[in-house]
Amino acid sequence: YVLGVICGDGHVSQRRVILAAIDKDFVQNFKENLEQWSKYKTRLYSRLIKTDDKVRKRKHQWVCYLDSIELENFIKEFDYSKIEEASHKINFIRGFFDSEGSFSKDYELIAYNKDYNKLNMISNFLTDLGLNNKINTYTVKNINGATIQYHYLKVLGKARYLFYQKIGFSIQRKQSRLTNWAQEIGLRKYGW
Repeated sequence: YVLGVICGDGHVSQRRVILAAIDKDFVQNFKENLEQWSKYKTRLYSRLIKTDDKVRKRKHQWVCYLDSIELENFIKEFDYSKIEEASHKINFIRGFFDSEGSFSKDYELIAYNKDYNKLNMISNFLTDLGLNNKINTYTVKNINGATIQYHYLKVLGKARYLFYQKIGFSIQRKQSRLTNWAQEIGLRKYGW
């Protein structure tokens, strides 16, 4: 789970493993998993941030971090092809989708990332678990007019219901939307 989050919103630098996000339950879950995995105590705090001059409202954000040179080196050198067990792939995917994924009002289960190789790895893990998916690419212009290429992985058709059954989200707001869809539509359409 921790490695999945690190591949998404989390990051590792200057001896620090860190996650900053607006969902307290997400950061709390990361904290618990990081402590259990590393056997070290983490720090958790909240802060108000103002992202830039174009954003007038400050965002409340939760931050969890751990200082450890050993963990930084381990994560930076970790070979993701070593993730072979289905249960490890499930936890990795959950961490990544907690970071980068969403279940939209249009019932689309998607994860975005600028790094195609990360999405390709997730796609392979999903395929290994029997979940049909595809990766698409699109280009956008940022506020400075520069062109940026993004990629998104879309979980397709019945695989969304299998995602609900096998993986899910740890973030309550995301999981609630997925659960509502699964119980109202997915079960009727794809359940057995």
